[in-house]
Amino acid sequence: MGWFSSKRVAEMLACEKPLLEKIVGSPTYEIEDADPNEATVRSPTFVLRFGYDRDRVGDVMVYLSAGGEASEPIHPLETWARFLGEDRAPVPVNKAGKVTVSAEQQIHDKLVTADRLVKEIFSDPRRARDASAFADGYNAAYNDWASGNGSWISSA
Repeated sequence: MGWFSSKRVAEMLACEKPLLEKIVGSPTYEIEDADPNEATVRSPTFVLRFGYDRDRVGDVMVYLSAGGEASEPIHPLETWARFLGEDRAPVPVNKAGKVTVSAEQQIHDKLVTADRLVKEIFSDPRRARDASAFADGYNAAYNDWASGNGSWISSA
């Protein structure tokens, strides 16, 4: 299949059933089909939210929250990986800036990453607590920096 897909994100996720069951630890999960470019996988233990910028043929963004509750903070997979000291390589793009990896392959690759992060971070309650505090602080600092409104920003 080429790099562009006309499939809905939820359809692409449905093809990854064995990997999704492995991540959430059971077949009890639900795929919510928000629109063609967004879907959320909900289970009692995790929430995974997927977004695909089809118009720009961009990368697939994936956010993970532990606990399965809508009130739990949700962070990009890249933030959870940073807790482990990893910097994720960007998705390859061509000269026009278009992603050259299919959405289906990106979803599969990100699910493989999510599976590893779930094992390495969320299998231990203490590590999960520390990772959650890290992710909350990391994203708050990034948002302050990006908006220019952080308390540490000089007004000079």
